[in-house]
Amino acid sequence: MSDKAAVYRSLVSVIKQIGVLEERNLVPTRIYGESDNRFLTLSSCLCGAPAVVEKSDTQHYTSHCTGCSTAAAPSTTALEAAIAWNLSPNTNRADYRSSPWFGIVHLTPAAAWYRLRLIEADLNLRVQRVRLELELGQQATWAHYRKLRNYWLLCRYLIEVIQLPQPPLHSKSLTHPREATTK
Repeated sequence: MSDKAAVYRSLVSVIKQIGVLEERNLVPTRIYGESDNRFLTLSSCLCGAPAVVEKSDTQHYTSHCTGCSTAAAPSTTALEAAIAWNLSPNTNRADYRSSPWFGIVHLTPAAAWYRLRLIEADLNLRVQRVRLELELGQQATWAHYRKLRNYWLLCRYLIEVIQLPQPPLHSKSLTHPREATTK
């Protein structure tokens, strides 16, 4: 019983943290995009050939170049394999402005990074909440958990793509996303 009580206390804590983000208006959106978040376009290899993601065995996916056979580390999902490939030094770096997620297409790198960091904090808590609800046997579903986790992974990926130094969120050097757009 104490394990369930600890999980319940953790859930209450996470719900309170989500409430704090909402009260402080630190959740820019929960509409993440219309595109399927289980798939990510693979960047081409530096050799110029396209890459593919394949299921290598019953539990792992691998992304690799079809030309030179360079490969990224095996991953447990196809999305994680695609992210590992796209972030590897053997690929042409993707442009965050081509992302169909999170409404960052027209933002400057700093504004996109700021927006993504706020979304990441919210998604992290929401993933935790669903996982804890699942542990308690509440009405959460594994499909919802996977969907939120995929958005969290994509958010983390895009933060890496932008490659800004990581100043604190309250830094005066960051422009609010509503004010900073590219033309």
